[in-house]
Formats: sequence, C-alpha cells, structure tokens
Amino acid sequence: MNKLLLPLYHKPKKGRSRKGGPEGISLTGGPGATLLTRDNFDAHIDQIGERGLPRFHLFDTEAEAHAANLLMSHEESRYRGATSETEVGRLRDGEGVLMILHRDRPVVDDQFELINNRGARERDIYGSWELSGRACAELMGTPAGLNRQDLARSIAGKLSALPAELIRDVQIGLERVPGAYTGFVAVSPEEVRGDHRLEGADPERLTDALIQPFLDRASAKSRLGDAHSEAIDATVERLLAAYPDLAPDQTDAPAL
Repeated sequence: MNKLLLPLYHKPKKGRSRKGGPEGISLTGGPGATLLTRDNFDAHIDQIGERGLPRFHLFDTEAEAHAANLLMSHEESRYRGATSETEVGRLRDGEGVLMILHRDRPVVDDQFELINNRGARERDIYGSWELSGRACAELMGTPAGLNRQDLARSIAGKLSALPAELIRDVQIGLERVPGAYTGFVAVSPEEVRGDHRLEGADPERLTDALIQPFLDRASAKSRLGDAHSEAIDATVERLLAAYPDLAPDQTDAPAL
C-alpha cells in the first residue's frame, strides 16, 4: 500500500493541554478525542474552525519539523508577534509534521493544504479527513516502518555531507538504539586503503566514494552464516547470565 496517513483529531474543549497542543484540534489522540474522517468531518467543522485554518508542513523526520517550528517561533516574535498556533507531530513511520493554525483564516471546507518538504516521496500522504473511517483504520493498522527503504535512503542522504568520522560515530550510536541492527564486523574505506595489496597506489584515486560501492558489494556476497549464529549465541549467553530468570524452568521439562 503506497499511502501514508496524517491523523487529525478533534478534542473536547477542556482548555490547552499540558503538552501545548492547540485546543479543539490536534495531531495526537487521547481520551475523548475523535479521529476526523471523511465520514464525520461535516459534524465537527464548526468546532474545528474556531482555532483557525490548519496548514501542514511535512518532513522526513520529526526533528526537522521541530526545527522549522522553532525558526517560525523566533521569526514571529521578532518581527510581528505571534499570529498563529503550532503543533509538531509524528506519522507512523517517523515523518514529522508541523501544523500551523492561522487565526485570521476561517475553515470553510476540508481542503487543508499539505506542503511536502520530504525527500522520500514514493508514498503519498493523505489527511484522515480525506478518507473513510475504514480506510483510516486500515492504514493505521499497518506495521510501522514496513518497506520504507525510500525514507531510509532520504534520511541517509541528509547525513552524507557529514565528515566520514562523524558518520561512523552516528552508525555506532544507531547500533545502540533498541531494535537496530548491531554489526559484529565493520570495515571502513580507510581500512581497505591500508591493505598491503594497495601499497603504492595513488591515494588521490583511492577515495571513499570509489571504495564504498565495492565494499558494499563484498559485504552483500559474504557468507556469514556461522558468524551470525555465533553472534546470537554469545548475546543470549550474556543475557541469560545477567537475567537467569528469563530461561524456562528446566526442572519442569518432561523426561525423554
């Protein structure tokens, strides 16, 4: 499915929440919140319009949306004072959304503007108010991050301008994020350049950009089945040594 959903909720009027979301309309749900869909939009349009017309800026990451919100806040306070309210949210796969509610513009229909600042554009984003409740439920039930190579490539591309040493530190940092792959063998272009078979080669020709594609192909072709099993075995051994209660009680095992 090549669709992504931007959920928009109507919240009961209980004042501004502690998290700072605009009253009445929000990118996040919660107790009493109603997902706005094509089926129920007309019933909520009067309450929606009280805070102003929403516009949505879409980014590859939530961090980019926060940065845009911070910049907007600084500029408004410096030049003309606040004329709008904002909220930052995150889509299912991690894309960031900056919602801006313009107080001086009333809501007259559901033609809200979605401004696409994403690098990953293989999937179209639809507001929940554009789709039926059934279609929204189907999209919201899809596992997060599934087959999102386009988003991964776009985020990696944003990091490609960093110095090589910093990129490696970022890779190390990502390996410590729960759920990420952890590499037991890692090779850099610098280590390839140090191989004895390349002694005397022109260092200006042996750039990272030249070596990286060959390094990638070599990694894809390597047979690392034994190393993979050893890595899992060693990890489980350490896990059970630290938390022996995770293992099933062997005394209850049936006799063979």
